[in-house]
Formats: sequence, structure tokens, C-alpha cells
Amino acid sequence: MDVPEAAADRTGRRVLLAAPRGYCAGVDRAVVTVEKALELYGPPVYVRKEIVHNKHVVRTLEKRGAIFVEETDEVPEGARVIFSAHGVSPTVHEEARQLSLKTIDATCPLVTKVHREAVRFADDDYDILLVGHEGHEEVEGTAGEAPDHITLVESPEDVDHVEVRDPEKVVWLSQTTLSVDETMETVRRLREKFPKLQDPPSDDICYATQNRQVAVKQMASDCDLMIVVGSQNSSNSKRLVEVALEYGSRDGHLVDYADEIDEAWLDGVATVGVTSGASVPEVLVRDVLDWLAERGYEDVQAVTAAEESLLFALPNEIRRDLKAAGHDVKKVQHDPSSIPSAREARCADAAHSRSQFGHGMPDARDRPGPRPCARAIADSGGAHKADGRTSMLGYGGGSRAARGRVGGRRGSLQSGGSRSRKRRCSADDCFAHQPGPGGRDRPDPVRLRVGHGLRRRRGLRRGRRGLGRPHRRRHAGRRHER
Repeated sequence: MDVPEAAADRTGRRVLLAAPRGYCAGVDRAVVTVEKALELYGPPVYVRKEIVHNKHVVRTLEKRGAIFVEETDEVPEGARVIFSAHGVSPTVHEEARQLSLKTIDATCPLVTKVHREAVRFADDDYDILLVGHEGHEEVEGTAGEAPDHITLVESPEDVDHVEVRDPEKVVWLSQTTLSVDETMETVRRLREKFPKLQDPPSDDICYATQNRQVAVKQMASDCDLMIVVGSQNSSNSKRLVEVALEYGSRDGHLVDYADEIDEAWLDGVATVGVTSGASVPEVLVRDVLDWLAERGYEDVQAVTAAEESLLFALPNEIRRDLKAAGHDVKKVQHDPSSIPSAREARCADAAHSRSQFGHGMPDARDRPGPRPCARAIADSGGAHKADGRTSMLGYGGGSRAARGRVGGRRGSLQSGGSRSRKRRCSADDCFAHQPGPGGRDRPDPVRLRVGHGLRRRRGLRRGRRGLGRPHRRRHAGRRHER
């Protein structure tokens, strides 16, 4: 497919916008899983590793009550934990069982497919050559399915050092987010060394990774600069920069936010290519387009390599609970408005800071330490969306508190409404409960966490004003139940 050659604006500047870009079906499913879990169970919801490799998505979900941990043993015993889209090994599942954790497996179905292939070939006593990057969560999860049979091959240069038990029984599998070209070169080298090397039953590199790379290949030779929106720990995003440079783009950079773009990159640049990795919300791409338009790159032309319509069902564990609660579980596509743009987040932070603490206080995002909880925002009189979510920023946006779910019912979040004043705080580090304007000393965080969490859920109560029994406090000039 040829890149459109329509005339650019009078300045000769234009933007080529790749399609498809952004969220793939697996990322979509994983993000919705966390959002629905927060809405259904209320915060906190623990997530092992980053749910997807995108800084902005992780920060947004953290503000709503998700707690990201590196290892399973960091999750309190008996709590609920979500496994990330990259998958986990059987050892992690066993650790979760020993801790009596309630697990929700948000592993991408395409990653699960690779896991099953590894188990199948290991059962047939094959040596499995796994093409991937050491230390990546997906590789760790796949290798953990058959550690005695899997050998990691990171690049074509590693092939010379690969040894197998039986050259007649060897198969290759791959990480789903690799460069297609580099992977095929590695496989070619492997086949030269092991002529009987078997291919996986179907492509392991996922459809979204391939489609985004194809779009970049089509437009790269026409671009003086390629801007890829994505995080540094995103394998597929980094591969897009490499593909752009390999296929003719004069320059290429990976950025999380528009304000990371250096204006010096635009010197002598007529055509800018823009794309994004498979874990990037579209709002961040729009921020980049706005940034470029402010500098004269207003003409935007789409370069479409494929059409994508694939959606995955939510994990069985959360589908069951959503259905029991009367929710529709058929549509699982992510609501783009639930992830604010970077600019919207900054504006909402500043608005909350002014409403809660006055104009003299710093931006909430710049305050060290804890952040405000959903209840604090509701009581502050801030703006809210019609559907009950806090506007733009999304503090507690998907949580039971922010949606006004009191006693299993859906309540109004209008400032001064009775339910908004009777909302329990589940954020033990909410800075609205610290000493300062509008409130008394903050309660002990351990007591608050236990009182509103484990002990209340287990039905353990101690005394009339003991743990697990809410009592009246003053908060920003209003009475509410803590």
C-alpha cells in the first residue's frame, strides 16, 4: 500500500498517522479487567506486575485504587490479585494458592496459546527454542511452563551457542511482541544449524504487533521523523522505532508524553510519522498530534495497513462475578474516556488541589507522598461526569466509592448529596485525612486499612467504636462516615 501523496499545507509540513495503532485486544481486555474489578469489588485491588507496559495507564489505575506489586508474596493473605497481560508461570499460580489469594488471570489469550504450545511440546519431549528477551515477564511465564525443555535465544548471534539433546526433536516458539524481521532471521539461522527444526502450529508473534510494524514499514521511507508513543519497558513499542529506522526514517524516538518531544527534532523536518505501541491509550496520541499542530504540522494523513476488530472475553473469574451482580459481560471494549490525557490529568489535579486546599496549595500531582481518595474528591465539590466518574483525572473513577455504590446501590455524586457524604474511605494513604486545612489529624493508617478492609470483610468487630465499625468524623467541613 502506498503512502498518500496529497499536498501538505502551505508550510510543506504534514503528519502521517499509522493505522492500526494503540490498544490491541489483549491490552484492552487486561485494562478493562482492572477497571471492572475496581468497580465490582472496590479498592484496593492488587495487580502482580504492571497490568500492561504503559506508564500512563498504570498511574491512572493506581489513582483509582489499584496496587501494583512485583511479587505474589507482597499481596496480603486472602486478598484479590490480578495477573498481568504478559502471563505468569505455574509457580506463581501455586504461590497464590498457598496464600489463599483470589486470583483473576488477565493473561492475553495469545500469550496463553504460547504457554499451551510449550506444555504440549515438552510433554512430547522436544527441546524448545524460545526466541525472546531475557527478563521480560512474558518470557519468564512461558519458560516457567517447561523449564527443563526451554532454551532462550535472544538474537541471531546467540544461535552459535545453542545446543539441543536431539536435533531431530526441536521446535521454536517466540515472545509475542518481537520484531517480525529479526525473529525470522533468528529462525533462519536456527534452521541452518538444525534442519529438522519445527515451526509452531501458528504464528506466535501476535497480529497487533505485526500490523503495527507493517504500517510503520509502509510510511517510514516518507518520514523525516518517526514519533512512537510508548513506554521504555514496552517491547513492541521499542521494536516500532527500530523498524522505522531500518525502513528509511531519518530519525525516530520513543516518548511517553507529548511534552517529552524535543523541538530540535523538528529541524528540517517536513513529514512526521506518528504511531503508538499496543499498550498505549489513544488520548496520548492525540496529545502528540495537538503538540505538532501547534508547531505547524496540521495536515494529518492516515496510513492504513489493516483493519482490526478482534475482542477477547473478560477472564472467567470476573465474568462470573459481574454476571451475578447483574452486569452486562458481553461488551468488554475499553472506554477511551476512562483514561485521561496527560493534559486533562494535570488540569484535573490542579482543579482538585484548588477546591480542596485553596489556590495557595501546590498541584496535587506534585505533592510528595499520598494522594486524595475518591471520597475526598466527591466531598470536595469537584466536577463529575454524568455517569458518576470523576471528570478527567479518574481518581477512583472505576471504584465503588467514586461511583456511589453504597450498600450495593448506585448513588448520586452531586456535591452535597446524602450518599456522597456517607461514603467510606478505602484509601489508607489519602492526604485529605492528614493534618491540615479542613480536617483533623489523620487516623492511624494501619487501623484505617484493617478497619475498612480485612476485619470488616471477615466480620470481626471489636467494641462499639472498634475496628470495622465506622464512626462520625469531620472532613472538609462536612460529616461523613469514615
